[in-house]
Amino acid sequence: MFGVSISKKEWLYVAAWAVVMVTFSLLPHIVGYASEPEGKQYMMTGYPIYQDANTYFTWIRQAAEGNILFQIKYTHEPHVQAFFHPLFLVMGLLVRAGVPLEIVWYGTQALAVITLVFMLYVFYSRYFVAVRKRLFALVLSCVAGGFGFLMFAFRIWPAFKWRPVDVELPEATIGYSMMWPAVFAFSIALMLAIFLLLISYQHDRRWRLLVTAGFLSLILALIHPYDSVIVAFVAALYLFITLGRKAFLPLVVVGAFIAVPAAYHVWLLQDPVFAEHATFSMLSPSPIAYVVGFGFVLMLAILGIIEAMRTGHVRRASDWLLPIAWAVVLPVMLYFPISFQRRLVEGAIVTLVLFTVVGLERIWSIVKIALGGSTRLTAVFRWGLMTLSIVIMGLTTVTHVLYDVRNVQSGSFPFYFTDGMVEAMEWLEDNTAREDVVLSTWGTGNFIPRVSGNTVFLGHGAQTVHAVDKHFLAEDFFSGRMTFDEQDALLSDNNISYIFVGPFERKGGLITLKANVVFENSDVSIYRVQR
Repeated sequence: MFGVSISKKEWLYVAAWAVVMVTFSLLPHIVGYASEPEGKQYMMTGYPIYQDANTYFTWIRQAAEGNILFQIKYTHEPHVQAFFHPLFLVMGLLVRAGVPLEIVWYGTQALAVITLVFMLYVFYSRYFVAVRKRLFALVLSCVAGGFGFLMFAFRIWPAFKWRPVDVELPEATIGYSMMWPAVFAFSIALMLAIFLLLISYQHDRRWRLLVTAGFLSLILALIHPYDSVIVAFVAALYLFITLGRKAFLPLVVVGAFIAVPAAYHVWLLQDPVFAEHATFSMLSPSPIAYVVGFGFVLMLAILGIIEAMRTGHVRRASDWLLPIAWAVVLPVMLYFPISFQRRLVEGAIVTLVLFTVVGLERIWSIVKIALGGSTRLTAVFRWGLMTLSIVIMGLTTVTHVLYDVRNVQSGSFPFYFTDGMVEAMEWLEDNTAREDVVLSTWGTGNFIPRVSGNTVFLGHGAQTVHAVDKHFLAEDFFSGRMTFDEQDALLSDNNISYIFVGPFERKGGLITLKANVVFENSDVSIYRVQR
């Protein structure tokens, strides 16, 4: 289907590397469970991933409770229960069938990592015949980053606009994406499969390839809609370059599949709550953040593109036009006038690494000439350069793992909650209705829907309507800066049923509430608002 020949021995190498990457991606969680302090529970997430991860846990919970369509639990404003996400639906159904949440969550992440590793190898095998080059490209793509590790080394934390993308954006690198929930790795794997199918179609024009690419595009649009824009940009340019006017038909077929979820999302945006969520700004940082964030990968990729054009790679094999198209449209996508620009960097490291290997080939050939054609010296230099490339370009990715491992050993939020906090949230689960609105501070509110299933007043930067305003209202409420009348107005105007007062809510000082305590332990008091 993908038009590549891969031996059984190669698959063994790939499988071994997949095990390495699964271990790598789950290492912070392994350490998290092993380092669990007495009286606390590891919450299966960390910083900065916890906000989005808890959203995914909340959708899994809704599916486990029998829902096919989901609600946003991080805002109290009424909205349609109409969000559909097939990945979290399947995960929730597994939980409903009795599979422990931990096995479903980590098992899905491991499956996503394995799938991506295999698809990366298939993708690079389309361009390289030598097994050595294929394996090198695979390993490098999984670890490559830029100069972001210097931020950790020198403890320099610039504003987001200037922060290297290999530090800030999980979409920017494969290794960092694998450490995040499974939807990231699955999405990149789907994109690669779609592109490979389009390349195969360009050669033999079989409808089966086109329909399969369209179906995978539909799935991609449902689980990670942003990536549909990447597919549209890259596929359009590639097919127009290779097929000219004949590109219209395959674009219509693939577009027809994407149109179904696209129409659904447009309909969904008619609801004010979903429309507000869609306006959340995810604009690209400065171009410098991308240049520094890709570092040597970008430099060598530029050399590789020039080399591919110079030596006739493109003339001999039109397959090369797809990664070139991806590289060409990348800067256009990153600053296209849409609110989610920075999301469109996802997967770009794959094509950059492809041309990085070509660039390194050019360096090898120059050195071989300089060494007078000495096979032994050239081989030593080649292996040395490959090893050095992996080490230097992989520093940021390794730093991410070490940083997360160190953080989970801290025993603090958001990695761990006290038994008392979990007990209080479980009380809400057993004694309140799912539609009851709970008031807490931002951090606590991010976990409540996941554990109890309740709706919260505040808990997510993108999914809470007017999140910043609500944050300051909650801070004023719990710090005692509100009068009783102002508290009553906040509670009644927002239909709040329960007030969760835990360690983070008590940080503001003494709290006086006109409400009855319905649950209390050493860490948390829960108040029932009287109507």
